[in-house]
Formats: sequence, structure tokens, C-alpha cells
Amino acid sequence: MVRVTLANGLGTGPSEAETFWTEFQRDLKAEEILGAKLFDRMSDGLTPTMAGEVAIEFARRMQELVDDAGRSLSGTDSEIAGTIRLSVPHNVVPFGLAEDLCAFNRLYPDVYLQVNASDEPVSFLSRQVDVVIRAANEPPDGLWGFRLMTITFDFYLSDACLDTWQQAMRSDPENVPLPYIVMNDTDTWRDRDQLLRHFPSARAVAETNGIDSVLAMIRYGLGAGRLSDYVAAEYDDLSIIVRCDESCDRTLWILTHPDLRRTRRIKLFTEFLHARFQDRDRRHS
Repeated sequence: MVRVTLANGLGTGPSEAETFWTEFQRDLKAEEILGAKLFDRMSDGLTPTMAGEVAIEFARRMQELVDDAGRSLSGTDSEIAGTIRLSVPHNVVPFGLAEDLCAFNRLYPDVYLQVNASDEPVSFLSRQVDVVIRAANEPPDGLWGFRLMTITFDFYLSDACLDTWQQAMRSDPENVPLPYIVMNDTDTWRDRDQLLRHFPSARAVAETNGIDSVLAMIRYGLGAGRLSDYVAAEYDDLSIIVRCDESCDRTLWILTHPDLRRTRRIKLFTEFLHARFQDRDRRHS
């Protein structure tokens, strides 16, 4: 019933249309059993009647109960096998996490890792995800997990670009503004004020929305850019030109639903990543 409401029409591919039709036939049977009309059939789709709205709300509640039961039953699973659905920010996998996932796989080869690199919100309620890694000052209420690390940020310039810029500054200091690259997110637009305090005449030369892009632009000499220090630490051709203060820091968390923390593979996975991050933090400090 909920699926029919969400689809609300047959303007889909063959498989979706087949699923819709199956659900639609079930709803016709439900109408017969309940003795009430659930949908008004329009030329452009379906509109729930008042009885339909009540039935849909009950169906949603039933689905939530089923999802709750699924999480609770998953929590009793002690097997170190199965799937772990992990949601991580785009910039975490290429810089450190991929190595950690490989190490976990060597220890537990029967665990299938389904990694979704996304900064979009995800739902534990619908079992879209088992574990999330997120940067936040405080973890969301109702989730359980570990603090992985404090992410610090600074503005970097490639060594080659720094040499060129410094030479130009010596010959014409009044007309050589520092070029810089903007990451088009709220944090970077706010943190760039720290760059401008040191270099008031700095000039934005490019804008991008990906950490891989800004890193490549910095390394190829387009200009300065804001990077997390754990990303920049992987490259020996970058120099810090402005250190950001603690207001720019972010905390990285690994989190799961309290019902899922009892699942053995998820418990082992979260504890394993926590230990790896702590060890990396000790080595870099």
C-alpha cells in the first residue's frame, strides 16, 4: 500500500511497473476485505481517500515495527560473516580508510563490506546502513559509537607554487596577490577568513566541490587551498602557509544504532576501526 502511494502512477520501467501492478492488485484485495475504498483512480495516478490515509498510516507503523524487529534480531547474531553497510564521507575512503578496510578484510574474509561514499543523511530506521562515519561536533542523539579523531585544517600551497609566488613577491610585492581555491561548502567559506587575515589581497581563482579536485589543483600549482592535515600528510610536496585555529576543527565519529552494536561483526568492525585510528593518531602526534 505504501509502495503504491509512493509510486502513484505507472510512469516507470517494466520491472517497476510490474511491482506496482502487484501491489495495486493487493490493495484492491485489501479494499474488498476492509469494505472501504482506499484510493481514487485518476488519469494521472492514485489519490488516497480518507480511509486510505488511515490505512497508509497503519501500514507505515507496521513497517517501522518490522524494521525494529529486524534490528533487534540482528543484534543477537554472533556470526562473523554477512554484510556490513557502511556510509562514509567522500574524502575519507581515499585517505586512510581504504587501508583499514583491507586490513579488516584480511582478518574477517567472510564479512562483505558495502561502502557508500556519500555526505547525504542516511536512515538506520529503514536499514539503509549499519555503520556511519561522520564529521560532527557531537554525534546525533540515539546513536552509539566512538570518536575516531579530531580533524584539523590548514591552508596549503604546493612547494613549486610557493617558490614561484615568493620570487614574484620579491620583485613586485604590491601586485602579486596569493591565488587560492575555494571548496564550495559552508565550512570553507567561513574558514577562508583565516587566510584573508594573513593575506588580505588573496584572490580566488577557482571553485570546486570535491576534496580530490582541490588537492589536485593545489599540487599542480593553481593556488592555495584548505585541506585537512591528515589528507595533506600523505604528500611531501605541500607546505602550510596559514594555520587554522581550533574553530575550524571537526570531530570524526564512527556510529551505529544501539540495537546493532550487539551484532558481533558490527561490534568487531567499529572497535577495529577505532583502534586503527587511535594508532594512526599516536604515530602522527
